Amino acid sequence: MNIYYSILLIFILILLFGKERKEHFYTLFQPYHVKDKIKLPNYSLYTQKYKFTPLTIGIATRNNYAFINSFIQKLMTFILSRAYIAELEIKNLKYDYQIAQSVSHKNLDIGIISEPVLAKISTQDYEYMDGIPSIDPDNIQFLTNISKNYIYIITLIKNDISQLSDLFDKTIAVEPDKTTGRICADDLLTFLTRTKKATFNIKQGHIHDNIRKMYSGSVDAIIFSDYDHSNLIREMVLTGITDQDKKIRIIPITGFDHKEFETEYFYYYKSTLDLNKLPQGYLPVYSDHNKFTPFNPDLDTYTFNMMMVCNPKVERKVAYNIVYNIYRNPRILKMIGHNRVEFSTTYLPINTHLGANEFYQKYGYSTTYNNPNCKYFVGKRECNAKVIREFSGFM
Repeated sequence: MNIYYSILLIFILILLFGKERKEHFYTLFQPYHVKDKIKLPNYSLYTQKYKFTPLTIGIATRNNYAFINSFIQKLMTFILSRAYIAELEIKNLKYDYQIAQSVSHKNLDIGIISEPVLAKISTQDYEYMDGIPSIDPDNIQFLTNISKNYIYIITLIKNDISQLSDLFDKTIAVEPDKTTGRICADDLLTFLTRTKKATFNIKQGHIHDNIRKMYSGSVDAIIFSDYDHSNLIREMVLTGITDQDKKIRIIPITGFDHKEFETEYFYYYKSTLDLNKLPQGYLPVYSDHNKFTPFNPDLDTYTFNMMMVCNPKVERKVAYNIVYNIYRNPRILKMIGHNRVEFSTTYLPINTHLGANEFYQKYGYSTTYNNPNCKYFVGKRECNAKVIREFSGFM
C-alpha cells in the first residue's frame, strides 16, 4: 500500500513541478491574446486572488449642482470595477487643466479633458500656459473621444436679444480664466471682434454667479460650455417657465464666416441642439429671425470633443480593454442607454496610447501608412497622401 502512495505522490509532484507553470487569468470582458494562449488579466488560478491595477480617473465639475456626464461615470464604473481591471476611483477636479496636470505628473491615470484645453496644452499656447505649473504634453496620450460639449449663449427674453449681432456693445458674463468655457467665449468673441469690428464688455465669474447677474440685469448674456441639455440648462428653462421675467433664450451661433472660424479654431464642430429635448414650455421661441417650434427644433451652435486621455504608465492591455468596450461591447452600451458610440477624429499633436492604437488598427479606424503625420490621424478614412494633404492645415 505504501508503494501506491509513493507512486501517487511522485505523480503529483511531477504535475506541480515537472513543467513550467503558466499562469492564466480571468476577466469578465475581452480576452487578451498572447500567441496561442488566452491571457485574461487579473484572476490568478494559482493564487485564487484578483490582481488589481488601481486606476484613478479625473472629471472636471463646477460644483455639486453641475452636470457630470453620466455616460463617463457609468461606463468607467462598469468596465473597470466589474471587469476587475482596476480599483476605480473617480476624482472631481474644478478645471480641465488641473486634470491635465495630474495626468502629466502621473497622479491621475486617466482624465477626461476638453479638446480646447488640450489643444492649448499640446501646442504650448504661451498665453494660456502662462501661470500654469509645468505640464508635459508627452505624458498625456489619447485614448478616445468619449462625448461632446456645447457652447451656450444664454440671454433673457425681455432683453430683446435674439442673434449674435444684438450682443455687440453689450455686457457678457464669461467663466473664469483658463476654463473650457472661458476659452470658448474668448475664441468666439475674439473672432467677432476681428471680423465684425464688434466690441463687448466682459465680466468674469463662476457660472452660477453669472446666472444671478443675468437675472439681476447686470449682464445682458452669458457664455459657457456644458453637456447636451444638461441639468444646468434645464434648471434655467424651468425657472423661466415659473417666472416670466427669468425666461431664457438660447442664441444661435450664426451670422459669420463659419469656414474661417473652423479653420482658425479647428477643435470646434458645427452642430445643432434639439430644443424638443428641453422641458416642455421652452418652445415656441423666436431667435435669429426664426420661430423654433416642436416641428422646427434644431438650433445651430458649436460643439467640441471631451477626450479621454491617460499617462503612458497605463498598461497596454488595460487601455485596449477600455477602448474595446466603449466601441464593441453592446452590453455596456445597452446598460448606459446608448445605441452606439460615434467615432470621431482628433487633429491634435498628441500621441495615441499603444493599447488604444492597437484597437484602432485592428478594427480599421487607423492605418500604418508611413507618413509621420499619421500618428496624429485617427479616423474611419485611410491615412494616405491625399488625406494628409487635405488636413495639412490642421497639422
